[in-house]
Amino acid sequence: MKRPRGANICFGWDFGRGAENPQGWLPAHFYSLEQCAGGAMIDLGCHPMYLARLFLGMPASVSANYGYITGRAVEDNAVVLLRYPQGALGVVEAGFVNRFSPFTIEVHGTEGSLLYGTPDGKLLLRSAAAGADGDGQWKVQNLPADRPSAFQQWVTHIQQGTTATENVQTASDLTVLMEAANLSAKSNRPVDIDTLTR
Repeated sequence: MKRPRGANICFGWDFGRGAENPQGWLPAHFYSLEQCAGGAMIDLGCHPMYLARLFLGMPASVSANYGYITGRAVEDNAVVLLRYPQGALGVVEAGFVNRFSPFTIEVHGTEGSLLYGTPDGKLLLRSAAAGADGDGQWKVQNLPADRPSAFQQWVTHIQQGTTATENVQTASDLTVLMEAANLSAKSNRPVDIDTLTR
């Protein structure tokens, strides 16, 4: 697959809101704008947001739309569009109200596509590149071995006196992206990343 032209990453969750549990199973403070500074995007959307950044880098601009189906102070569903100078697009989705939305990652490039998600947990690849195995058909790929857990990495950095420089940069970039998404949703306009303090 040549340079990715886009990434679509979704994360939804059924928070158990129903006749027998009208507030759902999340604690009340999850819906407090003052305590959490946001809803579905800041809680769940941060995960697909940093994945899109890992796949495509930092975008030039961010456009966000937030939905309020449950009528709370914070968004319960959200979509964010990341625009890149070379023409690529990233789509980040998250929701508290998507009862059956699985975690999915889609990466589409000029010569192929890669899919991963639940419930199957299979990594699928389809490529039109010359010499690609599988004759242009979807092919199940082997998943790479798990990296050490975040806790194991933290302990190793302490033991070795090192710093998680890449993780710190990812966290800093994620903060900028989430701020841009919130500003965009509030102002109903795209936010250029260069206009934010970094």
